[in-house]
Parts: sequence; structure tokens; C-alpha cells
Amino acid sequence: MCGFSFGRGHINCLRPNLVINESKLAPILRVAVLFRGVLIAAMLLIACIGCSLSKNSESLEWYQETADKGYPEAQYNLGILYATGSGVELSHTEAVKWYRLAADQGLANAQFNLGVSYANGEGIPQNNIKAYMWWSLAKAQGHDVAAKYMISIKRNMVPSDVSRAQQLAEDWWNNFNSR
Repeated sequence: MCGFSFGRGHINCLRPNLVINESKLAPILRVAVLFRGVLIAAMLLIACIGCSLSKNSESLEWYQETADKGYPEAQYNLGILYATGSGVELSHTEAVKWYRLAADQGLANAQFNLGVSYANGEGIPQNNIKAYMWWSLAKAQGHDVAAKYMISIKRNMVPSDVSRAQQLAEDWWNNFNSR
């Protein structure tokens, strides 16, 4: 089973590329959902990001169900699975879909990854303005790497593009906080 590290509000697998024994994890997830709700199941699944899931596994079904219920951490991590092809067919378009759902709920890591997708044109048309915008939002929540990426991409942008990205980020933030 994965070793867990709790830090910065996230649970990380300390043993990347670990293959999860589906027969042991799935019943735990089922019990977690029944007795404590979907959030605990999502936490267990998030804990094993970086671990390998087999395609069409029962654990993956629980992961999908948790993301479908709207939990941003599960949506973000499902995006990672699609971006890496871990347990699912590799699809940057699907990764972007799940990153966007989580990013729209204010999850900084999802905002960062969505920015990377825009910067690289993976799963979505390349757009430095939107990359900068999403990284600005992630940075505002303390995502240090986003700040570094903003500096890098800014070198390839004209001042009016930077201003536009900043305005989009401000508009998004104001809309998000008025919900």
C-alpha cells in the first residue's frame, strides 16, 4: 500500500509507480463511501496519485464517481490520470476537461496544470494569455511554481497581452468570490 505524506493540504504517494492491489483497495473505498461519504474515498484515491491503476479497475470507477460528484481534488487528480495515461487511455483533452472543472472551483493545482496545458497547447489550443491568467490565479493562492512559470512566459508576451491576462484573472477572481 502507499505510504502517505500529508502536507500543504494534499496527500501524496511516497512510492511512485506502485501498483495498487485492486482487490484490497476497492472494498476500502466502498466502505469509506458508505460510512464517511465520498470525501474520504476521494482522499484515499488522491493518496495514491503516482501509483499505477489498471485500466477499467473498480478503484478507477470509484475515482470517476467521486470526480463526477464535483469534488475538485478528485477532478484534478483524474485530470492527472488522463494526462499521464495511468489507468485510463492517455488524453490531454480529457485532462483539460477535468483540470478546468477543478480550476473553476478554485483549486490552485488545477489552475496551474490548466495553465501548463494552455502554454503547451496540450488538449487545448496554445494560448499564452490564458496560461498567464491561470498561473496568476494559482500564484494568488500561494502556488510558488506558478509564479516562476509566469516570469518565464511573460518574456514571450507583449505588454498588452500581459495586461489582458491580468484583467481576465481579476475578472475570474471577482466572479468566483461573488458566487
